[in-house]
Amino acid sequence: MLCSIIAEALSGRCEVTVIGHSGREAVADAEGADVVLTTATDPDNPAGPMTLLWRRPTIRVVVIASSGQRAVLYELCPRRRAFGDLSPASLVEAICHETLADV
Repeated sequence: MLCSIIAEALSGRCEVTVIGHSGREAVADAEGADVVLTTATDPDNPAGPMTLLWRRPTIRVVVIASSGQRAVLYELCPRRRAFGDLSPASLVEAICHETLADV
């Protein structure tokens, strides 16, 4: 029922086309899928979404709590950062700064 409510809310908005309500893997494999909406008791558990992201790294996965009260977005976000002059200090700074910024 939650998926039907979400599909209705999305219909006709922000160029979204709902292509199915079947299993996550089947929908993720569908041609042209950009986002997979799914539900889980614990949306903070990345096991299910990461399986989909490894299969289709360009999709986004929105996991909605079974209660319908919150959701988590999972996506792979490759980034590029040029170092300029490489030194041990600049390498440590970039690694530590990026790691701390993502926490």
